[in-house]
Amino acid sequence: MQKNTVLFCIAAVLSGIVILSAHAGEPALQNPRMQEAMELVKTKNYAAAIDMVTRSIAAGQVADTAETHVFLGALYFKIKQFDNALPEFTQAIASDTNNRMAFWFLGHIYESKALAIADPGQKAAIQRQALESWQHFLVCPRTTATLPVSQKHISISVEESNENAKKHIKILEGELHHE
Repeated sequence: MQKNTVLFCIAAVLSGIVILSAHAGEPALQNPRMQEAMELVKTKNYAAAIDMVTRSIAAGQVADTAETHVFLGALYFKIKQFDNALPEFTQAIASDTNNRMAFWFLGHIYESKALAIADPGQKAAIQRQALESWQHFLVCPRTTATLPVSQKHISISVEESNENAKKHIKILEGELHHE
C-alpha cells in the first residue's frame, strides 16, 4: 500500500471528508477491499470499515503494513476508541520507527488518557509517554512525497503541526517538572 494513499485516507477519516476520485488511480485504492472500506468511511460506518480492513489483513487481501495500522488506528481514534487505537499505532511504529502520523496520534491519546487519571504517579507516567511521542514526532524524518497529501486534506502545514507538537511538549514538560 502506498504511503500517499494511506495518508490521504487518514486525512479523509479525520476531516470527515472522503474524496476518492482525487486518487482513484493509485494502486492501494484499486484494492477492492480498501475501496469497500473507504465507502464505509464515506457513510461514517467506521466500525464496519475497521472490521473490513481487519478481516482483509487476516485474509491477506490487504497488506499488513505500518500505513494500514495507522489507517485502522485513525478510524478507532475518530470514534474515540483510544484503547483500540493505541495498539494499532504501536504496531505501526514497530514496523516503521519513523511513522510521524503514529507518533502524532499517540501523543494525543496519551494526553487524553492522562487527563482521566487521578493518581499523580500514574498520571506522570502517561504524560511521559505523551511527551516521548511528541518528541519522536518532531525528530522523525519528513518526506516531501507524503506530507503534501496529508497537509492538503487536514488543512495544516508542516510548520503548524511542528509548532503544535512543541506546544504540547512545553505544557507536558511544565506539568512533569511540578511532579
